[in-house]
Amino acid sequence: MQPVRVATPVILLSGSSTSRDAGSAWAIAIFYAILLAFTAAVYFPVRNFQFVNWDDRDMVVENPLLNPANSQHLREIWAAPHLGLYTPLSYTLWWTLALASNGSSDASRFHLLNLFLHAAAVSLVFSILLRCVKNPLAAFAGSAVFALHPLQVESVAWAAQMNNLLAAALSLGAIRVYLAFADASGKRRWIWYWMATAIFVLALLAKPTAVVAPVIVVILDVGIVGRPIGRVVRSSLIWFGLAVVMSVVARQVQSVAGGDIWHRPFIALDAIGFYFRQIFWPAQLSIDYARTPLRVWVNHLWIVDACIPVVIAVSLWFVRRNWRQPIIAAAISLAALLPVLGLIPFSQQRYSTVADRYFYLAMLGPALFIAWGVTRLSRPMGFLLAPILVCALTALTAVQLQTWKNTNALASHVLAFDPNSTVGNKIEAAELSRNGQPREAIPFYRAAMIRNPDDADLHLNLANAFYHCGEYQKAIPEYEAAIDLPSDFRIRGMIDLGWAYVKSGEPVQAEQEFQRILQIDPYNPEATESLRQLSALRVRRP
Repeated sequence: MQPVRVATPVILLSGSSTSRDAGSAWAIAIFYAILLAFTAAVYFPVRNFQFVNWDDRDMVVENPLLNPANSQHLREIWAAPHLGLYTPLSYTLWWTLALASNGSSDASRFHLLNLFLHAAAVSLVFSILLRCVKNPLAAFAGSAVFALHPLQVESVAWAAQMNNLLAAALSLGAIRVYLAFADASGKRRWIWYWMATAIFVLALLAKPTAVVAPVIVVILDVGIVGRPIGRVVRSSLIWFGLAVVMSVVARQVQSVAGGDIWHRPFIALDAIGFYFRQIFWPAQLSIDYARTPLRVWVNHLWIVDACIPVVIAVSLWFVRRNWRQPIIAAAISLAALLPVLGLIPFSQQRYSTVADRYFYLAMLGPALFIAWGVTRLSRPMGFLLAPILVCALTALTAVQLQTWKNTNALASHVLAFDPNSTVGNKIEAAELSRNGQPREAIPFYRAAMIRNPDDADLHLNLANAFYHCGEYQKAIPEYEAAIDLPSDFRIRGMIDLGWAYVKSGEPVQAEQEFQRILQIDPYNPEATESLRQLSALRVRRP
């Protein structure tokens, strides 16, 4: 298929500024309406979903930057990273919603925000596909895959994933406007370029995963628009420069162990093969696949899945002349996954290299593949298969959505899939502790440690559970383990350890622990107050 050049700017929602007959315009409008109606109908149950006890509380419900939402906290949002990521635009959007809602406790508003962003992303995907295949029915079928595939549920139904949705929607917007620039001619085309660049900057501020957008625009510019590679490189240099800057910032605020560099290519191939299977057979989806680099390598899990991308790459090479768009589709998905394949270590690999949410933007690739496939069918066959595809995806997604309606549903689903899941057991334990059942939480914390014995957060929470059960001697070694491991809450663990010593009748050890804190942070108010209270206790005792 030869690339089609358009001489004038592209209209964002119609796919082209070339004159269309009224029937074509109506067809596009109808497909848009049906696509958005299905998306809204399928995901609308999220309005009744609760926050889940996994990231939602730290990032939204109990986030001090949102409670209260005031000007000081807004300045702090832009001044520094939070929870290991610099995502000020996403937090600003949450801050605005919290300000309008008088707090961040209304889950329905945050879930509806996710639905709105997903619908915006779906609209942009339809426009991008329409530009690529010039066929409204094909663009509709491909966009339906992006909108309704079960792999997308995690990003849409999980309130804390709003930053992922916002970054993806803005990235898609930047890509779509960039295509308008690439299609246009004359000096005015640079208006499109700088508009696209501004949107890309916003995407980077929403979440650093948007750094993949420049790679995607190069693939589409060369593969679909057909501009010479030299011109494409020159027009994308600014984007790559911005992406490099954000990548450096992201690495500085997120400390990650490197791991064995020689294993990483195999871990990446395993991840690609895993996602390929999930696209075509989305069964047993989970928030935790437990495919950590060590587990994948030691248990030889990579051998089968790593073969899948190799076989696909070889096959596409032999049919490259007739299957140009599938190659472009595969390249887009691979580009979107680059930051989370494990070639460069990232923090969440302690749980799993692969996750449904990582494939959200990468779903643009399968969407393009399906759109291309529909163009190869006769019109009657396309009109027959498109509704079947939509209905099948709708049914699968409706079922998967129910696993996210509340914390208990999520934990039950994960533990049914894998009883030893670190994430599932951690969610269940945290929920029990939050509901005043620390003793019942203890076995779940222990189960969570089976695969992650060096998780400082697990040791700290297990210690707190023992503490609240009055078992201070059992709490002390868990606090010590948490303090010895790398974490962002070492001081918190030392404070709690000191009071565990107090409760165990060991005031000397408690005083030493509080003094250690003051050596690290001489002005720590909790350590100072703890020493004062400890002195008062000694005075009162005979």
